[in-house]
Amino acid sequence: MGSETRRSYQQFCGLARALDVVGERWTLLILRDMLLGPRRYSDLLNGLPGITTNLLAKRLKQMQADGLIEQVKLPPPASVTAYQLTAAGADLEPALMALARWGGRLLDRPREDDAVNIGWGLISLKRRYRGGHRMVASFQVDDRHFELTFTPDYLKVNERMAAAPHVTVQGASEAFRAWLFMGRPAAELVREGQLTVSGERFEDL
Repeated sequence: MGSETRRSYQQFCGLARALDVVGERWTLLILRDMLLGPRRYSDLLNGLPGITTNLLAKRLKQMQADGLIEQVKLPPPASVTAYQLTAAGADLEPALMALARWGGRLLDRPREDDAVNIGWGLISLKRRYRGGHRMVASFQVDDRHFELTFTPDYLKVNERMAAAPHVTVQGASEAFRAWLFMGRPAAELVREGQLTVSGERFEDL
């Protein structure tokens, strides 16, 4: 535990102990964003509308003290400090996916004041993936790059350039949302020029 005083449920129960660590406001959402890979402080601040810089700094400090995240130095050309999940933090992914699956039933369409982030949508593909594929896909969404690594039983999503993708899909976030979450056929979006595709494994997506 960190040096800062915080309330505890004071119950000898695994769930209560877990909530002592991850139950603070924003903690689970910071963990969610780090499922995309290392995040700079500015990435987290910009990607979590409503959090203040002081509160983010406080949460990151406590999460480091709890062993959920660690600081790393990004390789060139970035060469800046970022935060990434530790093994203990990564172990929370199934719990995050289960909570998100439960919360999905409460989603219809974004409310007027809701932030929308394609990265969160791509994370949701992890829990929808039925398995059976082995390939790497590059999604170039607006000015963001995502690498999706499919294995027979797991989907890993990283926000980074894909090194050697089997297929590359490019387009605006609206086109990706229409394809992945609103049921528009990809072939239709390609014909309309909203998505462009290169590679030979598009049929596997």
